[in-house]
Amino acid sequence: MYNVIFSFGETISLGKCVVSAKDDTTVSLFYNSTESLYKTFTSYYITPGEKVYTNIDGRKILLSPISSVTSTVLTLSSNPGEIVYNEVLRKGHFTPYVVREQNIYSYPIKNYLGASLIKKGGSYYTYPEASPFNSAATATSTNSIISLFFQKGQDIDEVRINVSYDNEEKVIQDINKAFRQEKDISFSNIKNIANSNIIGINSVISSSIKDFY
Repeated sequence: MYNVIFSFGETISLGKCVVSAKDDTTVSLFYNSTESLYKTFTSYYITPGEKVYTNIDGRKILLSPISSVTSTVLTLSSNPGEIVYNEVLRKGHFTPYVVREQNIYSYPIKNYLGASLIKKGGSYYTYPEASPFNSAATATSTNSIISLFFQKGQDIDEVRINVSYDNEEKVIQDINKAFRQEKDISFSNIKNIANSNIIGINSVISSSIKDFY
């Protein structure tokens, strides 16, 4: 019996950010939409409840869990305190990040049921309000999400994959082709070798751990 292993867990840097006061629970982007390094918070696929950290003077500091996320504002459950505000006053910004713990899932390839596009990404341009020129536009794209389904006992597990916009069908074709091979597979090899349009694993929605394959 051949298996596929999904391993994920990462540190997600949220780029340069600012707070406006020591008791401010809202974290804002340092760059605006006209600048090349601009990237929205929602493009990181972070969610409420995940913990935000930062490093100051070589120390890892836990700030707070996330309360809510919009494209330009990250709201924390509690304010990050004076140490972060002083860092912003000193450097003009600070760099928060989210740590996702390592998770490993293994499924028999024979239990693979197929794939489905559950969220279509998009591509668009934004313009600064005061500029009438096309050259001032900033290109923005959001990733799509594909679900892979595996039979697990009487239930079905769902592995969600982030993929680049407009490459969803090609990704599904390459995954199906890889799963037809008679060997054990690490999903990271599919990502790194077979299809660079796979961004990474978004999440795994698993049935009860009491069920067996």
